[in-house]
Amino acid sequence: MRSRALLPLACLALSACVVEGKLDKGTYRVEVALTMADGSPLPGEDDALCLDLRGAAPDPACRAPRAFKMDLVARDASGEVDTSFNGAVRVTVRPGTVIRVTGDAASGRNVKLTDGVASGQIVEVSGTFGPTRITVEDIGFVPQPATDADPACANGVDDDRDGLIDFPADPGCAYANDDSETTGTGIVGVSPTIWFAYPNISDVQGWGTATPFSGESVVVETRPERGANLIVTRLSSTGMFVSDLQKDAAGAWAPKPYGGLYVFNFAVPPGVRVCDRVTYLSGTMSEFFGYTELSFPSFSVHPWQTEVDGPCQVPEPRIIGNGDVKDAVLEPLEAGLVRVSGAHVGGKLGSKFPVETRWQPVDPNDPKDQNPCGRVANTSTDVKYAFSADATNCDFDGSGSIDFSKDLAEATCSCWCYQDPECTQYDTFRGRGTFRMVLGPTPNDTIQVNAGAVTGFSPVKLRGQTLPHIQGTLANFSGGNLNWTIEVRCGDDIVECPPEDAACLACVPGASCQASLPKPPNTQTACVKLRTSTDDDSDSN
Repeated sequence: MRSRALLPLACLALSACVVEGKLDKGTYRVEVALTMADGSPLPGEDDALCLDLRGAAPDPACRAPRAFKMDLVARDASGEVDTSFNGAVRVTVRPGTVIRVTGDAASGRNVKLTDGVASGQIVEVSGTFGPTRITVEDIGFVPQPATDADPACANGVDDDRDGLIDFPADPGCAYANDDSETTGTGIVGVSPTIWFAYPNISDVQGWGTATPFSGESVVVETRPERGANLIVTRLSSTGMFVSDLQKDAAGAWAPKPYGGLYVFNFAVPPGVRVCDRVTYLSGTMSEFFGYTELSFPSFSVHPWQTEVDGPCQVPEPRIIGNGDVKDAVLEPLEAGLVRVSGAHVGGKLGSKFPVETRWQPVDPNDPKDQNPCGRVANTSTDVKYAFSADATNCDFDGSGSIDFSKDLAEATCSCWCYQDPECTQYDTFRGRGTFRMVLGPTPNDTIQVNAGAVTGFSPVKLRGQTLPHIQGTLANFSGGNLNWTIEVRCGDDIVECPPEDAACLACVPGASCQASLPKPPNTQTACVKLRTSTDDDSDSN
């Protein structure tokens, strides 16, 4: 590594001082000049580039990686071209990923400067957002020459005599094809700012089943002038739920597709209430068993006040009906408010053990008439279980959980419970508080509900009864068959039939009787708690 004279520390605090000796004439920095690949200027903040989302962007024009033309010049301390620099620099981008570097001086994601210069190299990047910069650094990499000789970092020789041989043992070897075992100077160069749009909630959700920013720290667009309107729809003991809203054809606020997001804060977000507008939001994106989350958040909110801001903007929930319980329909609604109307609580939920019977096919010669639970843990069985109102417990050994990998009986029992739309496996209810709401005749026409936030609500007592309306935020969990759960926010989210109203209790989804059911909750007031001077968030769920 080339040495460089340093100013004495005392000089840093003085306006002038005398330093004996002379400045090193070696490379001081690398100048990075950028244009768009076609030579046009970089965009400014007001005309930022759209997001490619690593191919997930809904706009086809934004799906290809962005390409930039890059010119590099090594400069010495006096600003002159350092013609003695004949090495390679590593190209990176923050935020985002360098897809490839092409040009006469490119080698992988490295660019070799000859006599201190490399011009016209094309850098393609993806996953970038907000103010973005391309960085180059001298890490000591020397591309392998075009010969049959092994590179210095893969020749079995201690070329620099430091007692360490080749990649990865020698820290001077950046890669196995590095032709130098010495470290670089560490000299860097940073490009001008490339302005990309900030991702909105739909972008960080990824317009699909997973976020394109997994493991990355992002800043979410919250500015109304950029079309964002993030409203808090729920508080929980571990975070908050926000929805990005837009006006629908009738002028009412409605969530955008993929516009809901769970912000995992590890605790109740201090000073936040339902109806507040989020004015800043950043954090790390992750997938928790299929549930997209923003964790380790930083945020600020505009406190909602009716007399100043008008009515609460929490939107009407999306109605989930028979045939809607499938990923294609529910994924765009993840973390948003949803409602089920006129469905009934599954009629079978209890701590007793089900009765073991034998499964018999209706037509033994019909290949379609096969035991749906006949192969569990790679073992064939013809055992079936019959469930009743108070007998849905598959935890036969009393361990507190179902062992799907070892206990064939428990796994088979759980499978048969799923096949019965009325059945909620008791261990699931006991451990997670979830139960099934039945919208139709098949297992795929049911959805889980968690009403643990509502004191006194008992799905066991309501087995088989119709609920005119039940609503909450929609959560996804990739394990098991019942992947979607409505998480009730508070008691306002549940409307029950009066016990003496037989027509209400007998109503089914899609029937004409639903028009006479009790009205659904008013979203402008449901689960909305006004602020007080001593607000401690103690009633968050």
